[in-house]
Amino acid sequence: MVRDLAISLAALVLLGACTSEDAGSAPPSSSVPSHAAERSTGNSLAASTTIPITCPAEPPAAGPNERVIEILQGCQRTGSLVAPSYRLIPDTDDQESLLRWALSAALGGLTTAEEAVGFFTPTSATPTAVESLRLSSDGEVTVEFNETLFGVQCCATTQGMVLQASLHGSLFQFDFVETVTYTLYGDCTAFAEHFESECSTATRSWWEETRRSLLAGG
Repeated sequence: MVRDLAISLAALVLLGACTSEDAGSAPPSSSVPSHAAERSTGNSLAASTTIPITCPAEPPAAGPNERVIEILQGCQRTGSLVAPSYRLIPDTDDQESLLRWALSAALGGLTTAEEAVGFFTPTSATPTAVESLRLSSDGEVTVEFNETLFGVQCCATTQGMVLQASLHGSLFQFDFVETVTYTLYGDCTAFAEHFESECSTATRSWWEETRRSLLAGG
């Protein structure tokens, strides 16, 4: 289990059980939240020199048929690896759709305001990196990515740690999710190799403890 940031890289590489099944289509490009239209397009780790690096974020007010979700972003604040930011997604009773919208938001980049206060994005990927997603009746989620998920400086680095935290956080925030599997074109091992790890499964209990440790700074 994650004890401090020095060993969090190994612990964060829980990727999911191997599978080759498709799970439906990724969300449409319109799934990127409208209020995040003004965003950073790069992977810059440079923060504003005039605004303190605090990574503050306040949840927006949800309108009719909207839901507020949390997205873990990289944070340059001393002692922190990630910090929560928030997005609005369409509210629906379709659980797979909620997961697709959440992943789309996680891969949608930063707002300019977020970048200015110390947030950073770990990858140049966009929502089109999601090839498919499947949710079983037992709460087992399988996500298939394509190679565009792995941008510059990814993945066996701090960037990779943040990327996995963002993906895990986006999915496990929904209480119907019990485990998560990631694959590259259906191959769990191929996905894991980008993080210099092995194919494995992320569980809810592990993620809840890991999230607490990450947000506490170690």
